[in-house]
Amino acid sequence: MKPDVEGIFDKGSCSEKYVAFIDVLGFSSRVLANFDSALDTFEQVLKSTSLVNELIEEVEVQVYSDSFILVSDSFERIVAASQGILRQTLCNDYLVRGGIAYGKHLDQSRPPDTYMVSEAVVKAAMVEKSVKFPCVAVHPDVKIEEEWWGPADSNLERGLLYFGGLVLANPCMIGWGVSARTRVEQMLHEHPEHREKYNWFIELHEAICSPVPMVPPRYFVGVGCDSENRNV
Repeated sequence: MKPDVEGIFDKGSCSEKYVAFIDVLGFSSRVLANFDSALDTFEQVLKSTSLVNELIEEVEVQVYSDSFILVSDSFERIVAASQGILRQTLCNDYLVRGGIAYGKHLDQSRPPDTYMVSEAVVKAAMVEKSVKFPCVAVHPDVKIEEEWWGPADSNLERGLLYFGGLVLANPCMIGWGVSARTRVEQMLHEHPEHREKYNWFIELHEAICSPVPMVPPRYFVGVGCDSENRNV
């Protein structure tokens, strides 16, 4: 029998949201290689990322197989939650790739089903498909306040980074810097066939640990640096 979907969406409840669409890299191949092992490992990923959901308020987290969809009214919260996903998945030896976008978003629940139509999800997924490396990049349409690019003692303190022409959620933090690189170097040793993405992350890590602020070029004067020293 054809389900009755008439009247599912309340268009009046549609609003603009920040959305992150994040894909766990390599999960599909691990499922095909060893389903039980992949299931056990991903269960640990989900346990650790559920902690992100508990610690960061005002962010809704949905998981579809190896993809996360994060939804919030706050750009700051969506960046913080994306950073949490980046770190917790890497703790379990996975890298991710994703996008953050802003746009019209509507999802309605009719148990046991949930229906979603989202301009923000579409745009975030477009970013995820366009970036070639393991990062969570911000869609160019998103307005980013200047405060994100102000002075900081180090790049580890920044929520956003500018690297390779992209604005990225920072995958590292104080206390989680050296460990991140060590894990990726080990992943490179175990899977040299994916050296391009691992080497890219290592280059990103080197830039994060350098004294050069990872901000867009137009903000270099504001952070007191020579305009010739920039991450382009």
